[in-house]
Formats: sequence, structure tokens, C-alpha cells
Amino acid sequence: MVRAIILLMMTLVTILPHCYVHAYCFYNQMSDTTEVSISQVGGQRHTILGGRATFFKHKNMPPGSKECCPYQNRECSKERSQGADCKFLLSYRKGPNEPEEKGNVVIFAPCGGYITAVGTYGDVSYHIFDTNNNQIGAGNF
Repeated sequence: MVRAIILLMMTLVTILPHCYVHAYCFYNQMSDTTEVSISQVGGQRHTILGGRATFFKHKNMPPGSKECCPYQNRECSKERSQGADCKFLLSYRKGPNEPEEKGNVVIFAPCGGYITAVGTYGDVSYHIFDTNNNQIGAGNF
């Protein structure tokens, strides 16, 4: 019995990360050392004092990294809907030893979709995808 429970737990640990599709995600796919920062600045729940929650905020993400936030969580999507709009602020820097950030572009994306940052330092672009992997937007920053 104990062995069966352990086997089940090991199987769930292996399967669950691959089933985590109910979230918006941000992927840094830069081809050099460019780090990207992202903060959600709209579409999440309001705090008691009327300010914005800052649950999804990640600074200086290195190339190859990703961060996600489940749209069912009101701190990620106040409507708990894949199609609801979320608003993000993106910026970037050349690498770990560069303090200066550039870009500061505001973009909107569906709470059930994802965003990728691609290119190299000085030639950074982003792509926005919906829940069905259709590209619905792009731009430079």
C-alpha cells in the first residue's frame, strides 16, 4: 500500500508540470545575455486599499527562463478568465553586470496566453500568443 502511494506521488510529480497550461507565461528567449524584467500592472485583483496587487513581478530574468501565473488566481487575473486582458510592463538590460534598464514598454495580453521576448540587446522584440498558440501581437522595445 505504501509502495503504491509513493509510486502515485512520483507519477504526479512527473506529470503535473507538463499539465500546467492554465496560466499566462513569460519566456525570455533572447539569443545573447540580455535579461528581461516583467511586471503585471493591470488585470489583477485590487488590494483592500485600492492599489494594485504586485504578485507577478520578475526582474532580470536570464535567457532561457520563464515565469507563469495561473489565470484562476485573482492575483493574476481578477476575472479568472483565459480571455481577460492583463497589462504588463517590460524592460531589459544587457546582462548581469549592467544596472541600466531600457525599453519600458506596456503591452496587453490575454490572461491565458503567453509572451516571448526574442532577439539581442538593442534589437529586442516581443510576441504575444493566445491560449491556442496563435500569435496575436508583436512589437519592439
